[in-house]
Amino acid sequence: MSSPSTSPTAMPVVFISHGAPLVAIEQGPYQTALRGFAQGLHPKAIVVISAHWEAELPIQITARPVHSVIYDFGGFPNELYHLRYDAPGSPETVDLVEDLLGREGWKTKRNTQRGLDHGAWVPLRLMYPAADVPVVEISLPSQLAPAKLYSLGQALTALAAHQILFLGSGGVVHNLGRVDFAHRHRVPDAWATEFDQWVWQRLQAREDEKIIAYASEAPHASLAVPPHGTEHFAPLWVVLGAAGQRKGVENIFDGFDFANLSLRCFACVV
Repeated sequence: MSSPSTSPTAMPVVFISHGAPLVAIEQGPYQTALRGFAQGLHPKAIVVISAHWEAELPIQITARPVHSVIYDFGGFPNELYHLRYDAPGSPETVDLVEDLLGREGWKTKRNTQRGLDHGAWVPLRLMYPAADVPVVEISLPSQLAPAKLYSLGQALTALAAHQILFLGSGGVVHNLGRVDFAHRHRVPDAWATEFDQWVWQRLQAREDEKIIAYASEAPHASLAVPPHGTEHFAPLWVVLGAAGQRKGVENIFDGFDFANLSLRCFACVV
């Protein structure tokens, strides 16, 4: 499952566990880590795929001159619903994404109406608060098998050589039925940490095939990635496909909120 290697100056490929929307209005180690990582990166544009834009095929691509944000959550402080992220779009990047996907047989459709969901704008607002880097979001066909989503990422490997940052936003462990919203800083559940560590070890070894087969390979897989609830894990497969032959994996942040909501973020680097 390899892709052509990229040039030494190519952008990394990044996975962000975006956590709860609250992270957008807080300050702490997670926010500091994302901001610090982004300070060293100056992409021409960002292409993001998020757990919060699931859609059937064809792959949709945002094509707006300026983005608005979608407040696709409820029950949080009023301050969250006044945040903005007016990042510009990028017609050139839309063209490139269409071309790369089309070469590999993926059908695409431009979406001129949709704004950025919170899986996209929350981490981007932390990483690039000036909203001065063009953004293009693509939809997530999470109904596809893991190997097929991996191949979707492979089709986008060349973005990095164009100095475009590819970012997947989801969560390594995300089971809302088990989240303890009353105790944010509780000691993490053992099952969650064991699954998170298993993923991290496989990532460091770039054992992509095992992560694709996580359901039968990983401990506590059905708890960490509930059946019929893979949308937060699915961007990880796309990211690994897009990472191509990169062997280096850099930890950006790791930890948990609410007992088992993983905040693990990492970059695949040359």
